[in-house]
Amino acid sequence: MLKKFIIVVFLCLIFPGVLFAQKGEVLGKGKNRLHNGDFEENILQPWKLEVRQDMGAAAEVEIDKSTAASGKKSAKVTVTVPTGTAWHVKLRQDDRCFEKGEKYTVIFWTRAEKPRNVEVSFQLQHDPWTVFLSQKFPVDKEWQEYSVTLMPNVDNFQDHWLAFHVADSDIPIWFDNVRYFLGEPKDEEGAMPKQAVDPKSKLAITWGKIRQE
Repeated sequence: MLKKFIIVVFLCLIFPGVLFAQKGEVLGKGKNRLHNGDFEENILQPWKLEVRQDMGAAAEVEIDKSTAASGKKSAKVTVTVPTGTAWHVKLRQDDRCFEKGEKYTVIFWTRAEKPRNVEVSFQLQHDPWTVFLSQKFPVDKEWQEYSVTLMPNVDNFQDHWLAFHVADSDIPIWFDNVRYFLGEPKDEEGAMPKQAVDPKSKLAITWGKIRQE
């Protein structure tokens, strides 16, 4: 038993990604339901880069130490072969949770090498691929924070992902300090000090659109 414990501790020290829960948790108001949203651990997990090579897309992701909205690192996605359809490349975190009739907020920081768009999506992880949230945001060269407050009309336990869709452009894009929590922006626990952001970037959306992928 002791030997197994020592092995587990050793793996956690050598591979810190094992410390990140792969499944979403039902947490209280204001508590972040995502893991590794600041990308400070030098690893991507539990985020994944999905690249639809069958649709002709090609892309890569890296932890970038040269720029960050907070801390010292961010996630950089470079689409080397865009398809014009944003969801053909997505940076996603699976197995998230939400409860019907409650308000939720997604907040993230992003910037791009040149102006472009990013599409944020919450989607069922399997057929019929129900899209619970789909919203485009304009992204510029400077770091900006974006938020969306939403209210699901169904319960979902560890069966949907949060994704950033980027295959519509080959302009490199960065993400940092991504949070998703129960409540409105004012309810966030441990929020970092707010910087000046164009209020036009704060958008509300509705739920329930269906898309077949």
